[in-house]
Amino acid sequence: MSYKPYRNWFIDYNDLATQSVPIAYTTWTIVLTNDWAWPFSTSQFHPKNITQLWNTATNQFNFSWLDIWDEVMIRVDILVDIVTPWTVVKLNFTFDIWWVPFDLTIDNQYFKNAWTYNIVETEKFYIGGSWMKNNPWELRFTADWVCDIVVNWFYISVYRK
Repeated sequence: MSYKPYRNWFIDYNDLATQSVPIAYTTWTIVLTNDWAWPFSTSQFHPKNITQLWNTATNQFNFSWLDIWDEVMIRVDILVDIVTPWTVVKLNFTFDIWWVPFDLTIDNQYFKNAWTYNIVETEKFYIGGSWMKNNPWELRFTADWVCDIVVNWFYISVYRK
């Protein structure tokens, strides 16, 4: 077997819409959006033969282009305007495993004060099977009180095997 070095690629999805009109969170769980319209977005360094890893129409990550064992690192950068003190905020990557949603928690924070907080979280994982590769992923947000969310960007780095 010949050795093939990993190759590192990235795509930077910067959101424009929520910069002027934040997402208003009221109840339950919402899927975070990203229109990829901010001028600093870049896809010029995307992996070969891969056009996109984020679908702006469905607001889902699409890893079907990747191979099993490829590594993915996603950095999420959002602003959360906490209106009510003592608010718990949770971010999950959610995808379906045989029609049963699976959550990968990437952030769970407790905020004592009403304020605007910058949440930056990085999650690294590998595509461990076809169930991870062939199902769309969503970035879901929950909180126990109302708040407003501005999506700054999603940075996705891929290490191809």
